[in-house]
Amino acid sequence: MITQRVLVVINDRDLQMSKENLINSVIKILNDKHSADVEKAYIAEVFNTKTKETFWVVDDALKAMLRLDTNVLENNYATKDMLKGVVAGGSVELNGSGMSQEQIQTLISQALINKVDRAEVYSKDEVDEALTNLATKDEVNSKLDSSTYTTDKATFATKDELRTKANSSELANLATKDELRTKADSSELANLATKDELRAKADISSLDGLATKDELNNLATKEELNTKANSSDILNLATKTELAALATKEELQEAITSIPTGGGSLDAKQLQTAITSNETITNLSNTVANLASNMQGATYAQVAAMLNYSSSGASLPKSLAIYSDYSLKERSGDTVVKIKIKECINDSYATLSELKLYGSDGKQYVMHSYTDSSLTSAKLVYKAKDDGVIPELSGVSATSSDWSKGEDEIEVDIKATSTYSSAFNAYRIGARFSSSSGWCSAGSAANKDEVTITIKDFTPAKLEIRTGYANNTHLITKSSFVVSAGELYAEELAANEGDKSRVISLDFNKMNLNLNGDKYVELAKAWNIVPSQYEPNYTIGKLLDLIGEVSGDKPFKFTLKGIAIHTDSYGTGITNVEFFNHEGARLYPKYVQVTSGDNVATFILTKNESEKTEVANTIPADYDYKAANEYKVIAKRISPQYGGNYLFEKMMFYTAAGGYNNEYLTGSGVVHLEFECSFVPAKVQYIQSPYGHGKATGYDILIDDAVVSTVMYAGGSYDYETHDLANVKFRVPKEATQ
Repeated sequence: MITQRVLVVINDRDLQMSKENLINSVIKILNDKHSADVEKAYIAEVFNTKTKETFWVVDDALKAMLRLDTNVLENNYATKDMLKGVVAGGSVELNGSGMSQEQIQTLISQALINKVDRAEVYSKDEVDEALTNLATKDEVNSKLDSSTYTTDKATFATKDELRTKANSSELANLATKDELRTKADSSELANLATKDELRAKADISSLDGLATKDELNNLATKEELNTKANSSDILNLATKTELAALATKEELQEAITSIPTGGGSLDAKQLQTAITSNETITNLSNTVANLASNMQGATYAQVAAMLNYSSSGASLPKSLAIYSDYSLKERSGDTVVKIKIKECINDSYATLSELKLYGSDGKQYVMHSYTDSSLTSAKLVYKAKDDGVIPELSGVSATSSDWSKGEDEIEVDIKATSTYSSAFNAYRIGARFSSSSGWCSAGSAANKDEVTITIKDFTPAKLEIRTGYANNTHLITKSSFVVSAGELYAEELAANEGDKSRVISLDFNKMNLNLNGDKYVELAKAWNIVPSQYEPNYTIGKLLDLIGEVSGDKPFKFTLKGIAIHTDSYGTGITNVEFFNHEGARLYPKYVQVTSGDNVATFILTKNESEKTEVANTIPADYDYKAANEYKVIAKRISPQYGGNYLFEKMMFYTAAGGYNNEYLTGSGVVHLEFECSFVPAKVQYIQSPYGHGKATGYDILIDDAVVSTVMYAGGSYDYETHDLANVKFRVPKEATQ
């Protein structure tokens, strides 16, 4: 970025403007210049013709570059480093006094002459010439301690004297003082043995057979050994040879898992005999002690299942219950499948491609066209294809703007939490795999990235999707599906464990809701537990069903939180936050009051646009918003705040395209806010930084830590992102419905 210097002359003869107003005016001039040409940052030398005061002001871009706390330079001058690369600019008059450039220059020159007597100082050329051959203070101190030079110089060796001591060409092979310190404390060198003294102790040629210092440090001292055992009893200890005859931990584990599982039973006497006579079981005494009370009368299969379940250190469960496979047959409506990525090979990026759907009638559906909404979201059209061959990306066209659903067509929405780049954006998830197709996460994806697939008005029998490249890089090795369909809402299925298969598959007629793992299921089956049909302990409700239950004393609470950073520029920002009531009416801020150290803001909202405010104000004491048919929203800021003009209480005020006057900017990270409302909003919408500051990949709305709405960034500069809360679903506990 080029830095441009600007001279700003202030001709305020009557001193009507405060210095703060002057500074803000200058900052605005500089920021406007930067907005007109973002490749340049601006620094202004400000001269007040009345007060003869000179000070320096920088624009927001240079302030960030120099990591300054304010736009005004602290010492009222610019250092050489600050002005490095600054070129001379024009001049600007704030109030058009009609002064000529010559008059302004005369005033500045006179001000400078009054500051110093030229006869008493060196000119710039004289200073530059004198400094050319001088060493800096840091350079001198790096060579010697200047404070002791005078007293110590008689002991210094000359260059010629040093050459008689060593060949300078070999100095590179010598150890430095710092390197020697890592080997030994220089204060203890007098206690070290010389090479000749070592020769007297051992043959140097046989030193390779000696233990190193690191190896010796791992040995126990005599004192440490005595704390473990009485050295007089060493004769009773087992030798290394005797220990080698015992089973290793791995051999014991293999023995446990190989215990036969079929036929017969053990009574107490047989079990006790087996435990005391079998060396493998004897060495598992801790595990057996925990299981003994459960083993009497157990079958081989039950004993093996208990040992296998406990082999990882887990305690036996107090009760057992398992579910049979769950089926979505004959369900209607949307099917939402979220893929939660839990593990990737080498903790790497994650990739997904070749999304394919199967109907209950055997038809295969593949991508037919797409709408590339943004890097992280897309709308795809799937169409039945007899051969089921997934097309290459080049063979898929954009969806027509006048498209309407036809026969054997399905609409599929894709939303990802991140995307590596435009070469791996969301719509590519349906194309045939190649090095230039498929979705890829922005970074390490484990326990962070998710991809949500919404299949509109269709319940497939099966879903398949490919992961990883041909060489197994970027392979998802463990993931789980979260399904919302029929009477299920956000139900997580048992995880797909790491078989390193390139195809992740979900059979909607055989969904596994046993989340305790395969060892738990094996244990339950060994004890003859009959699988039962899973019945959700909730019903699915809509947010607007809560209207009668919400009030100022019992507020509706939700969280608005950015998913991840799409572009980082002073963090991320939002503005034009708008609430709508259940009737669909837009609500405007009438009162905006900040409390709790600028962390909490209370908004009184009205349906009357003529009563809206564009500045923070104070709510009148004992104000009855209910009587005025108004609404209250309390916002709590969890994310940081950049400061200055970018305050979070301004987020409900209007900002025009390209503006930043009412933007809440975090400074770092994504926006994270909590809201308490005296009503249930039917809709909440906002615009991400119209000025061009940082943006998030999308925003979630959460209720009780559960995501109920997600809207991804569509890529524009001034587009509303709308959460349609009127149609949001959530779990209602069945006890609450009775």
